[in-house]
Amino acid sequence: MQQKKMKCALIQLEFRCYPNPYTDKYLKKMQMVIPKTRAQKMKDIEKHLKSHDLWDKETTVVPEVNFDLPKLYGSNIDEHFKIIAEKQCAGYRKKADILTTGSLPYKPQTWAETQGWTRYNADGSTTRVEFPDEDSLVFDVEVLVPESDMPVLATAASPNHWYSWCNQHLIKSDAQGFFKMTPDELIPLDMDQGGWKEKVVVGHNVGFDRSFVKEQYLIKGPKTRFMDTMSMHIAVSGFTGSQRMLWNAKKTGSKSKSILELEERNKRLNKLPVFEWMEDGAPNNLSDVYQHYCQGAPLDKEVREVFLEGTTYELGLNIQNLMSYCADDVIATHQVFQILWPLFQERFPHPVTLAGMLQMGSSYLPLNANWNRYLETAEEIYNNKQSERERMLIKIANDACSLLEGNRYKEDPWLWDLDWSIQNLRIKKTPLSAKKKAKSDKVKLDISFDAAELAEMIHIPVDLR
Repeated sequence: MQQKKMKCALIQLEFRCYPNPYTDKYLKKMQMVIPKTRAQKMKDIEKHLKSHDLWDKETTVVPEVNFDLPKLYGSNIDEHFKIIAEKQCAGYRKKADILTTGSLPYKPQTWAETQGWTRYNADGSTTRVEFPDEDSLVFDVEVLVPESDMPVLATAASPNHWYSWCNQHLIKSDAQGFFKMTPDELIPLDMDQGGWKEKVVVGHNVGFDRSFVKEQYLIKGPKTRFMDTMSMHIAVSGFTGSQRMLWNAKKTGSKSKSILELEERNKRLNKLPVFEWMEDGAPNNLSDVYQHYCQGAPLDKEVREVFLEGTTYELGLNIQNLMSYCADDVIATHQVFQILWPLFQERFPHPVTLAGMLQMGSSYLPLNANWNRYLETAEEIYNNKQSERERMLIKIANDACSLLEGNRYKEDPWLWDLDWSIQNLRIKKTPLSAKKKAKSDKVKLDISFDAAELAEMIHIPVDLR
């Protein structure tokens, strides 16, 4: 009892030494804690259980769980997961290191316009292959957006060879063929030759490229793992949503509503904007990431418009330039990976991080005909939850705003230190143009005429009209 009195006295002394106008009111409610008797505790327990309709209820006795724990690798749990993760990703780490230590061959000057994969040899010759038989690849895919979601061409490179892939309908100039979604339209990257072998494929936003790889739709698929330079960049030097907005505004010199509001808030709080952090990061697109890590010139993205707005015929006429454009993205991705991969390992040295990234990059979702129904249901539930959340936030915001009257927000322990300054809102009245004003007067005239005509029809006395 004496210790509890001393503890309360110390708490009160601390509040008196460091006064706070918003916590003083709680001192009045403080009382010394007096131990409750067993009977009082039981009454409190009974009251609490009754309030939840749990008092005097039969409960189910759960049997004790008894199972054999798996073998522990190492001397503790930390070593256990390190050893398991390193065992899972050690081979892939070595294959990734090959791309960082080795350079790519020179880009081919002329590309083969043939269906499927073509390998470019060191002596300048080309060889038709079923897939790039390499342990480490940098990979990029292009899609003709206006006509299909299927891939039209792709390039890949390893320290040994360059590879290119062309869709059969592109070679035949058959635009209608792009609409036939079959596995044969997908890109093979591996083949079961008495067992799958480990392979690393690097790309920027590689999940998009992976969606066009044929073997990734097999239930018992290959041991290929995908490493995404965009995801690694976000983890090392990425921007948050608000930072990306500020970066774009500073780069373009625009003054959006969000930027103006931020500047106004900093002005009220006497805060100076700090932009040094912009030099330590970059947005997520390949061109900005390449400039950030490699200090290179911006990538030429003008040719990309053919994939976004062009036709099969236009693509066929520019296939050499478009293939070189795709290969340039492979080169840029490789150079980014050479710098980013060591930084990523330094920032995240634990093998579980790499093992988790590789595993998440190889996941898939089996689908059937109910997929569209699932999307519609999920969208409907999302919209309902969104509306419900907005209603709740509106209610919470209104309740908080009501505390402004009489400065009652100062008594709230969560809201008292927020910015409660008031801005005078001015509503701008847009003057009507001459045409709109004339139309408005005509509508008023028509309405008054109809009312007068109606009065004559029902014989309303003149003095009552």
